[in-house]
Amino acid sequence: MKNDMRALLAFATAVTLTAGGFTAAAGAAAAEVPTTAEQASAAPVTESPAPSAAPVQPVTEEESPTEGAPGPEVPAESTGPITDAPVPSAPPVGAEAVEPAEAEPTDTAAAAAVEPAPASPTIQTPADDFISVDTAGGAVGTRVPVAVGGTAVAGAVVEVTFRRGERDGATQAPVSTTVGDDGTWSVAVVLESGDWSFAATQQLVDVDGVPVSDRSAPTPDRTVRLSAQTAPAPTLAGPAAGAVYAAVPGAPSPHDRPAARVPVSGTGTPGAVVRFLLDGTEVLEYDGGLLVGPDGSWATTVPAPAGTYRVAALQDYVDGRNGYVSQSSPSVVGEEFTVVEAATLPAPVVTSPVSGAVFDTLAPETDGYVTVTAEGTGVPGAILLPFVGTAAELEDFRARNAAGEILPYDYPIVVDESGRWQISGMNLPGTYFFTAVQYDPRFSAPVFSAEAPVVEFTVRAPGAAPTNVPAASGTSLVPSAVRPPAPSALAYTGADHGGDAALAGLALLALGSVATLIGRRRRRA
Repeated sequence: MKNDMRALLAFATAVTLTAGGFTAAAGAAAAEVPTTAEQASAAPVTESPAPSAAPVQPVTEEESPTEGAPGPEVPAESTGPITDAPVPSAPPVGAEAVEPAEAEPTDTAAAAAVEPAPASPTIQTPADDFISVDTAGGAVGTRVPVAVGGTAVAGAVVEVTFRRGERDGATQAPVSTTVGDDGTWSVAVVLESGDWSFAATQQLVDVDGVPVSDRSAPTPDRTVRLSAQTAPAPTLAGPAAGAVYAAVPGAPSPHDRPAARVPVSGTGTPGAVVRFLLDGTEVLEYDGGLLVGPDGSWATTVPAPAGTYRVAALQDYVDGRNGYVSQSSPSVVGEEFTVVEAATLPAPVVTSPVSGAVFDTLAPETDGYVTVTAEGTGVPGAILLPFVGTAAELEDFRARNAAGEILPYDYPIVVDESGRWQISGMNLPGTYFFTAVQYDPRFSAPVFSAEAPVVEFTVRAPGAAPTNVPAASGTSLVPSAVRPPAPSALAYTGADHGGDAALAGLALLALGSVATLIGRRRRRA
């Protein structure tokens, strides 16, 4: 009788494949071997793909052990515990192999939590809203170096943006910088002259400079006006050192108190605009500007209240298309002068001629000229400035007096100590108007009093009827040949020059078509 016996043959097969540097190891699974010939023939024999695997010998009927017979010997080297090697599960027949998913890399920047935006940084420099830089400070042409700085979070990145206030197309790209360990930051740029505004933001970053926060809100705009001091300075003539000017009540003044009109003049670049600055007990900027003439000269008056000053002048080059200052000059400083408050003198009094007076006495050794005498009273020591002319010329005199354009005469007519004055001259026949003003000679620029009441008088040829008096327009006046009387009787207080020609300052003279009772006018400083 044959008994079926199942023998478990366990063996381990190690297959080592070496290709270059790659080594693979695999374990063979335990095989269940049939004990009958039928079973043996029915069971498929599977060959191991490994070249070093031991072939499996089929078991024949003759070799099959009988009941009670001893089994095959197991080699000594095969003794020992038999361990089942893990067998990897094979995919189903016909199924495609599935590659294992690769692990995705971790983005630390994306994975890191975004911090809230920090507060806005601060802008502390420039502190002034007007910056003027000369060539020594780095200005070139119309461009000015500017440093912008402030405070922010240490290590953060600050970005400064710039906006041009002029319509000339000038731009400046944003500039960034890292905040120092002390919490301060600064950037340097070079900008065109004119108006600019700028603002700053900050953003937190990690050690690699990668942003880890939102950007802060911008700072309030900081606006500045830049000036390149690269133009040449103008020249300045006057005021003279030690000059004294009077600030009188009622005179036009841009200040909250009386101001003197201080005359200044000089030269500059044709087309440039001259500006003025008064310094001393207080700083006052003259808001106006004066255009330099084609000949390079300029002249004006600067209002100044009581105090001691030096006047400074500078000139600007103005962009003709956009109207902003592209270049400025350094300032030039004049001599020290003083302004004092003083009362305006009263108007002089004219006692002769009176309204309707007629003069018809021919002047000696002249051809048709008639002698005219005027006299009156005034403030002792004051300087008299008389006027004689037609009605139209009178209106012009008044307008120029109100504008401060009347200049003193070369030969002053001084009111004497008793308060009297007297002058003589010659006129051609005609109808004239006479008036006078006076001023205090202590001051470097005259402040004229109100005018005396106007007197109308007539000059006619000897023996002519009043109806034949010709009009005064176009008359030509020449100096008088009359010597002033003794000092006790006249207002003239100058020296006795002993000659008719030397007394021209007391005569009626004609300047073009304007007949006035004057000497030569002083030339402008």
